[in-house]
Amino acid sequence: MTNKGNYIDLDKQDNAVIGFVAGTDVDFYRYVLVAGALSDNEIDKVANGIIDGSIESAEVKGNNSIAFPLSEAGKYTVVAVTYNENEEVQLHNALIFDFEPAGKPNPWVSLGNCGYTDDFVFTSYFETESADDVASYPVEIYENKEQPGMFRLQNPYGPESFYGEVEGAVFADGNHNIVINATDPEGVYIELQSTGLDLGDAEIGIYSMAGYYLDEGKTLEEVKVAGVCGTYKNNIITFPKEALAIVLGEKMYKANIYGAWKIDMNALQKTNRSVSTFNWNSLQKSVFAGNSLMSVPDYRIMHVRGQKVDTQRVVKVRNFKY
Repeated sequence: MTNKGNYIDLDKQDNAVIGFVAGTDVDFYRYVLVAGALSDNEIDKVANGIIDGSIESAEVKGNNSIAFPLSEAGKYTVVAVTYNENEEVQLHNALIFDFEPAGKPNPWVSLGNCGYTDDFVFTSYFETESADDVASYPVEIYENKEQPGMFRLQNPYGPESFYGEVEGAVFADGNHNIVINATDPEGVYIELQSTGLDLGDAEIGIYSMAGYYLDEGKTLEEVKVAGVCGTYKNNIITFPKEALAIVLGEKMYKANIYGAWKIDMNALQKTNRSVSTFNWNSLQKSVFAGNSLMSVPDYRIMHVRGQKVDTQRVVKVRNFKY
């Protein structure tokens, strides 16, 4: 599931639009929206309330995008329980997201096109022999003027990106911008996010191990000591080798295998629609055989309550060890 932004209805009510896709084994699901960022224990309690009926929930089948009428900025949590065709409980799931009213000034300011070296998805899917083979291409980058050091790559894996040249690539609807938190230059991390790109296995999610440890309750200082944070220095953001991961379905795979992943803002160019002229015909696509970190038993699909608008998907992973 992914937050697709705001929707103003005919009554001028602001809504948060959340898109999601149900797995093929899901017959239906029930869900609720709760104000605030719930802990895992709180999520479990809400899920139990949905199951025993003590908490009122909505029931939906199939793929949807849902508009939630909201008015106050802040964090919200969607909790859902999935059921099979025998009405048996499968999993309970959760998504925490931020809501900003549409009337609030946009804090994101375009800096232009940065150089993006994709030792994330590219080296997971295409045969490479060295860091010199890793694809680099221009991507529009934004900075949050209210949080200096918070950067956003504009659809780096969308149909108008470098990957628009890949035969068989499937792109999810909507924007799939990637946010990189470099507010601490020595403690850079990337939270779990969807690229919106599917190269034949599943929609690809990206994560940093620093982001994972933070999600597991570690402090940023503890994560920095663990040596998995990225750095922001001399207008360049990098991560240590294998400190990034891609997520496919219920598994994570090591990424940044050469340590070549990079955002370079030293030669920012004016924003335009041009993309790399890389010769895809000279590149051999390999059968995906990444180094799996492990299977993830608690794969969380997220659902929301409101009005149907469209469709979308993203992955959420919890409870695995690195």
